[in-house]
Amino acid sequence: MVEPLQIPDLILEHPNLSEKDRRLLKFDEFKKLIVDVKRKCGQRISSIEIKEFLDEKLLLPASLVEQRRHMVQQLENALCKQKFPCKLQIYGSIGSGLAFKDHSDIDIFVSIPGIRLDNKPLIYRAEKFEKIRELFRSIRSILRTHEDTLFPYNVFIETLLQRKMRVPLLRLTIFSDIWESNEYQELIQLSIKCDLNVNCALGLTNTRLIRFLCKLDARFKSVAMLVRFWSKNIICEQIQLSSYAATLLVIFYFQQISIFPAIEHLIELSDSLRPYYTNACRSDFCTNISTVTRNFPHNICKENTIQLFIGFFEFYSRFDFNANYICTHTAKIFPKFRPSNVVEVYDPFDLDHNTTGRVDIEGLVRELIDGYESYKN
Repeated sequence: MVEPLQIPDLILEHPNLSEKDRRLLKFDEFKKLIVDVKRKCGQRISSIEIKEFLDEKLLLPASLVEQRRHMVQQLENALCKQKFPCKLQIYGSIGSGLAFKDHSDIDIFVSIPGIRLDNKPLIYRAEKFEKIRELFRSIRSILRTHEDTLFPYNVFIETLLQRKMRVPLLRLTIFSDIWESNEYQELIQLSIKCDLNVNCALGLTNTRLIRFLCKLDARFKSVAMLVRFWSKNIICEQIQLSSYAATLLVIFYFQQISIFPAIEHLIELSDSLRPYYTNACRSDFCTNISTVTRNFPHNICKENTIQLFIGFFEFYSRFDFNANYICTHTAKIFPKFRPSNVVEVYDPFDLDHNTTGRVDIEGLVRELIDGYESYKN
C-alpha cells in the first residue's frame, strides 16, 4: 500500500497582492537588504556572520528543506513499492542550499538501476526520446493509479517532452491545503512543483559544485544569494536569466578576481581513483577545502561582501557580451565563433551547453548598468 504524501509547509510572504505589487515590495525589501549589508560590512562584521544574516533573511529554513526531502523520499518509496525501482535524487536550489523562502520547487533526478548515463551526452536521439517517453508513461501510470491516496489535496501531472529538448521533464504540481486570495479576491490553491527528469544526472554534479563553492568562501554564498534574488525578483521577467546561470556569472566573476580557480583545476585536483563521467562529461572534482586552498589560495582578494556584490555589476556592465563568451571550466573569456545577440555562459562541465541561450544581451546589460548605478553608493 502507498501512503499519502506529507505536503511540506509553504511560506507565503506577501499574500493578497497582485504580482506587480509583490514585485514592487520585493524591490523595496532588496534595497533595504543591501543597505543592511553595507552597514554590516562598514562595521567590519565577518563574512561568515553576513552569510548567516542573509541565510536567515532569504533562505528556506532547514526544517522546511527537510520536509521537502521527506516528501521526495515518500514519493520514491511509492514508486519502488509499485515495482518501479528507482532512487530520487534532489538537485538544484534545494540541493545546493540556495532555495529562497518563497520559491522552493524541487528538481529531481530519477536514477534507475541498469540505466547508465556516464557515456550518454545530452543530445537528441530518436531511440533515447522513445525510452524517456516510456519511462515517463510508467511513472505517470503509477501516480495516476494511486492519485487519490498519494496526493490528498490533488495533483496536476504534465509531461514536458518535445523532440530536440535537452532535458525532458515530468512535472508534478502538488497542491496543498492552503488557499490564497489573489488581487481579484479569487481563492487560489497553493502548490509545490516537482520536476522529474530521467536523462540528466549532470544537475547533481552542478549542484555539488555550487554547494562546495559556498563552503569554500562565505562571500561567494552571500553574493550568489543576492544576485540570484536580483535575477528572480528585480530584473525584467522577459530577460529569462535563470538562477543557475546567474550563479555561473558569480562563479566566473570570482574566478577573474582570483578567489576561485578554474573548474578544470578542481578536476585536476580530484582524488578519484579513475575519471568519472556523467552524460559524457568529466564530473569528478576535488571537494577537499584544504587541498584546494593549498593549491589556490582564495584569501588573496580582501574585498568584503558588498564590495564584491557591487564589483559584480561593474564587471558585467562593462563586459562585451556581443564579442565574447564565458567559460567557467577554464575561467577564460573567448571570442564568439559567430556574432549573436544572446549572452553565452557555458556550463562548467557540459562545454556545449549555453545556459543563457534565451538571454538578450541588450536587456541584460541594461539591467546590469541599472544595478551598478543603484547599488554603488
